[in-house]
Amino acid sequence: NGFIYIIDEKGNIVYTPLNPIVYRVKSIWLNNSESNSIVKEIKDNRYQIIYKKSNYTGWKTVGVFSLNETLNQVENIRIYSLLIGIITFIIASIAAMFFATSIARPVAELRTLMKRAEGGDLDVHFESKNMDEIGQLGESFNTMISEIRKLINLVYIEQKSKREAELKTLQAQIKPHFFYNTLDTIRWMAHDHEADDIVEVVKHLRDFLR
Repeated sequence: NGFIYIIDEKGNIVYTPLNPIVYRVKSIWLNNSESNSIVKEIKDNRYQIIYKKSNYTGWKTVGVFSLNETLNQVENIRIYSLLIGIITFIIASIAAMFFATSIARPVAELRTLMKRAEGGDLDVHFESKNMDEIGQLGESFNTMISEIRKLINLVYIEQKSKREAELKTLQAQIKPHFFYNTLDTIRWMAHDHEADDIVEVVKHLRDFLR
């Protein structure tokens, strides 16, 4: 509802739009040398009057603006700004929660897999769709678990081979002893039957095996 009009050096109106407020603005209000802006109440409405005098013609260009309308616009801007701030805060909170969850969930899953691996379950595997820092850490975890499984399998094979070798060695030791004891038994049986030639042959064979 603001408007601009022009008056000459005598205060006569040179140009004005069709607005009844213009005829209620007194020329004496525009003679303040200290400021070119005043606030006046016209018909229960406060107006800001801003004027500028031309040094060439002496005419004044006067702008009249409703403070009530301005304050309403300011109030609307404040409400809109508050609404935009609330909406922005909600969107930022949702985005922050989503971002935090996207980081915390893989970390929690990786920690759970590490606990299972610590308990002896080496069949765990970390799945990651993204190759970010968490994904790279998960790949390193998978590689570590794979190497541990290989090492355990290698140790198992070595221990099995060692046990088989020990068993074969034990068997190789048992067979001569068993054969030696059998010959000794035959020798004593032949001695009981006074078969001295058999005793002599068995004795030499036993000594040879010993």
